[in-house]
Amino acid sequence: ATDRAEHFAFVSKVKTKLHPGTAAFDPADERDKVLMLQLALKSADISHQTKTWAIAQGFTDNFVEECYAQGDLEEEYGMKVSPLNDRCTLNVGQSQVGFIDALVAPLYELLIEALPKMAHAAEAGKEKGRKEKFPGGGDGPGGCYPKRRAAAPEGVRGGGGGWFKKKGG
Repeated sequence: ATDRAEHFAFVSKVKTKLHPGTAAFDPADERDKVLMLQLALKSADISHQTKTWAIAQGFTDNFVEECYAQGDLEEEYGMKVSPLNDRCTLNVGQSQVGFIDALVAPLYELLIEALPKMAHAAEAGKEKGRKEKFPGGGDGPGGCYPKRRAAAPEGVRGGGGGWFKKKGG
């Protein structure tokens, strides 16, 4: 239930179960129970933007740094750097606003519709001016975010949240 590639198909499937005139949600049906568990799991997976600003920003900073580390490796290996991994072109603020608008808000609306007692889960994310708090582009030399790699173990190249074996190593 946490696969981003399947996100919109999943949201559509949940909407079909929840909205009148469609195949209604049946709490006794095992498939529907699993669907609601998937909804809860998927919501938890992207819940950082429903937390207080400090938590959301910290999670975002860590996530973005992991993306940048991946982009650094893509560049090092002569690959085209993926847009979300490019520390010189990614506008973190715009990407997070897009993430909230396209993924988080619609999913949490469904979660609250399906499980009204979960309404409290999204309250912190509704704080006034939240979207305006996200920074713009790079803050380092040349408009790029500075590289901050963690030291990798001997024979391994990496940073962010993962480690990658060196070529030929």
